[in-house]
Amino acid sequence: LLAMILVWSKQKTTALLQDVAGLKLGKVSVEGNHYLTEEEINKTVALPLGENMFKLDLEQATDRIKKLEWVDRVFIERRLPSSLLVSIRERKPVALLDNGTLYGVDGEGRILSPSTGLLTEDLPLISGVALQADAVGTTKMAEALRPALEFFAFLKRHDEVLAADVSEVNL
Repeated sequence: LLAMILVWSKQKTTALLQDVAGLKLGKVSVEGNHYLTEEEINKTVALPLGENMFKLDLEQATDRIKKLEWVDRVFIERRLPSSLLVSIRERKPVALLDNGTLYGVDGEGRILSPSTGLLTEDLPLISGVALQADAVGTTKMAEALRPALEFFAFLKRHDEVLAADVSEVNL
């Protein structure tokens, strides 16, 4: 009984000190994003401002962000007294897929959702392949895109100047 009282007392004291210290979430900062907007990431993090910094479920927030197709890796850290830093490493597109809208394609054949950041990229275009509606965010079309992706990789390994000159591959 004494042990239970000590544990309960420690938990209550810790919670009280954290509340008194003013350790409440006031700001979420994002770094490393180019294709995803800060608003998209903050909406996905979905952590309430004003919540106790030590009660935030960072693991669950990390899992939500990992579900975004552009995200390769993510790390969230507490910056006491009142902020979080979300560090993102996005997937790198190696080509664009034209389906009336430009989609990114990474080296694995994953289709990445449209982004305004893609409009500034000088990437080769893959045409002649119909985009499957459920393929965005997945590698479902990787096999169909493989010839173009292997061609781009081969050129980049053997002649980067020539690789930079390729503007489109029609499959």
